[in-house]
Amino acid sequence: MQQLDTTTRQEIIQHLSKKLRKYYIFPDVAEQICQRLQNYLEDGEYADITEGEFFAYALTTHLQEVNQDEHLWVRWYSDPLPDDEGSLLQNEERLVELRQEAMLDNYGFHKVERLPGNVGYVAIRTFIGRRGGVGIRPYPS
Repeated sequence: MQQLDTTTRQEIIQHLSKKLRKYYIFPDVAEQICQRLQNYLEDGEYADITEGEFFAYALTTHLQEVNQDEHLWVRWYSDPLPDDEGSLLQNEERLVELRQEAMLDNYGFHKVERLPGNVGYVAIRTFIGRRGGVGIRPYPS
């Protein structure tokens, strides 16, 4: 397991801030979030965090403090992601991975059954949509 050091945490926050400023829908909120992350970094809030998963959780919590946007989160990948200046949702290599993950997860559908009284039950654990470039494959005929 790779341990995060001070330099790596700084680089992650710099890169995250760059992406937020470029892609987040509300530029003024993005700036507030970036400033907050920088303040937490300078105050030593992340100094004791050496595991990527915990760092991602802390960053997500701090991202969402500004405007409670639960669509905004950080996920840790132990292997480096493609070095791409664009959105990961426009990166073909990443889209192939997302499609594979969706397929292995049965596209979010975990259980379908008919209950007494002819009641249908569908257990959906996640929604896979076109926005993520994954899409749902058509039902085979």
